Amino acid sequence: MYYTLVLLAATVFGWRSPVAAVAVCQMAIGDGIADIFGRRFGKTKWPFSKSKSVEGSLAFVAGGFGSSLGMIHVLHATGFTALTAAAAAPAVLLISVLSAGVELLPASLLDDNISVPGFAAVLSYLLFR
Repeated sequence: MYYTLVLLAATVFGWRSPVAAVAVCQMAIGDGIADIFGRRFGKTKWPFSKSKSVEGSLAFVAGGFGSSLGMIHVLHATGFTALTAAAAAPAVLLISVLSAGVELLPASLLDDNISVPGFAAVLSYLLFR
């Protein structure tokens, strides 16, 4: 349910916005691929989180980074933002790495379908100004 509510909020409040696009990409692609890749190839567990793997976290960063840059490119190419993928790349890499770190937090603190896109949205807003 949280996943759907985040998508709804991103659509209503951030339609055609790089901030919303990055937040959704971190949640949908980054977190999604981390789960799939981590379950399949995750051999190296984090010492503080035995259910999460380094391989899954690396997949998160790669998926979140690539998909976010792709969405920013589409938004730029269609005229919805002046921000280019090349200009956004350093900030998006930082957002992806830190969002992967947020995903490592225990689910008992906050569901990652809320914490990851929320964190990514705030950081995107601050870094894309």
